[in-house]
Amino acid sequence: MQNGKNYVTVFLEIYLHTKQWSGDFDVLIHKNLFLKKGDTEMKSLVFKGLLVLMVLLGVLSGCTSSQQVAQPTATIEVATIQPTNTVQPTNTAQPTNTPQPTPLPGKVVFPINSLDYGIPWMPLVKSKTPMLVAIGFNVNNPPFNVPEVRQAFTAALDTEVLTIIYQKGAFYNDEKSTRTIIPPEVLSMDVSGEIGIPYNPELAKQLLVKAGYEDPSSFPEVNLLVPYLNGQGYPGLIIQAMEEAIKMWQDNLGVSVKLEVVSFDGGTETQTELIKSGQYDLFEYGVWGENDPNSFVYNMFHPEGERNLNGFDSARITKLINDSQNEVDPAKRLPMYLELERILSEKELPVIPLFHCTVDFDF
Repeated sequence: MQNGKNYVTVFLEIYLHTKQWSGDFDVLIHKNLFLKKGDTEMKSLVFKGLLVLMVLLGVLSGCTSSQQVAQPTATIEVATIQPTNTVQPTNTAQPTNTPQPTPLPGKVVFPINSLDYGIPWMPLVKSKTPMLVAIGFNVNNPPFNVPEVRQAFTAALDTEVLTIIYQKGAFYNDEKSTRTIIPPEVLSMDVSGEIGIPYNPELAKQLLVKAGYEDPSSFPEVNLLVPYLNGQGYPGLIIQAMEEAIKMWQDNLGVSVKLEVVSFDGGTETQTELIKSGQYDLFEYGVWGENDPNSFVYNMFHPEGERNLNGFDSARITKLINDSQNEVDPAKRLPMYLELERILSEKELPVIPLFHCTVDFDF
């Protein structure tokens, strides 16, 4: 506004002091507009017009100047626009974890895909007929009608020591101590160390107490039958092994077992009759079969099995055996036999497995 202010001030001063410079103004007007000196009205109009024009020019000049003066720009606060809550994509449905089959215990002896459908699932080589040697319980009479007593007698036996004695003979081949029923080459899995009651004298004592015999002297004397065929040389080793077993029971449990050796003529029918007579509490015997688990579990533990010599009868076991017989797929049969193995070798214990072996029946 500085220039505009000067113009206005000057013009106002001119207007206020017209008398002072009117003479000069008359001269200027007359010279430039060719007016006569006596034309006062026209002179006044020109003067006023010039005055107004100058004032307007001064105002316009001031406006222009004011626009040229830099004014501080107003700081515009720009609000930061916060993003609205972004709609999150819905979680993509993830596939549920597919239940994985429970890993089978033990080590693979024969791959499952190498086994045949049906029974037997492997061909038999007679010179390598699989066999289990065991000590059976009379499960229908006290004291061995109580599972904990059978478990205690099992835990008190070191089967490795007993197997070494059997290995001195020539009748058995490929002997290997065991705590389970089905030979690994027949089951297609070696479950030793994973299924079965291990040798454990302390556990044996606890199980006997659990069965009600806190005082071992209250346990009744029981007998152990060793039947053998007349004329055979091997019974001496069996007797030696059974004497060692009796000593283990005495040392680890504090119980008394009497050994009874009975010779017979003829076939296994006589042996079967002796055992089934019910007059013996324990008995040593062997079971052989085909290269299929059914040969062992059915013959030994099914009510109709030929080698079920102690009268063992369990509805649960019988159903599992029947189901396994009716299934032809080895991949479905194997878990059934593993379940049977666990029940028979850890809970029911109708027999004490001693060792697996092979015998030569190729004659």
